[in-house]
Amino acid sequence: MDNSSVPRCLDCTRDDFAGAGLRATDSGGPGKWRGGLGVDNIWVVEADSEPVYIASNADTYLYKPVPTILKGKSGPPYSKRIIFADGKEETNEDTRHKKYYVLHSGDQAIDFCSGGCGVGDPLERDVEAVREDVVNEMVSIKSARDDYGVVIDPKTLEVDREQTERLREERKGGQVK
Repeated sequence: MDNSSVPRCLDCTRDDFAGAGLRATDSGGPGKWRGGLGVDNIWVVEADSEPVYIASNADTYLYKPVPTILKGKSGPPYSKRIIFADGKEETNEDTRHKKYYVLHSGDQAIDFCSGGCGVGDPLERDVEAVREDVVNEMVSIKSARDDYGVVIDPKTLEVDREQTERLREERKGGQVK
């Protein structure tokens, strides 16, 4: 899925950076009530001749996952990445150790800010609500199946009701109430 329909908000514009925040698919923790979505803050260097020096040593590495309740789940943790214009990428783990970077036009610094945790058992989330989350690119087809037990056709984005019922029953059978 592309992010063309995802609302964009301008976070910062300076002479050497342009930034945008994009809702991050699968960033809200799964639950009967899905957690609020996180954001990919993407900073793109737009400096023609001079490099931009950044220190990527903020405290996001120390954040602990939000505790969950009533069988809800946490979303993915905070992370940082650097993607260079030549395609080379520094992972979250790389940025923890290196921390200081010299960036040039086209390079990107991406800070992922985690979403909220889900509340309640994801298998109890309304099937149509999960489908709408998929259509709106809040939840991926993979997460719909793996976390919510909802089987969605990737071409039509319609729910396979029979497979969904079977999958949810199978998973609920292994749970203690």
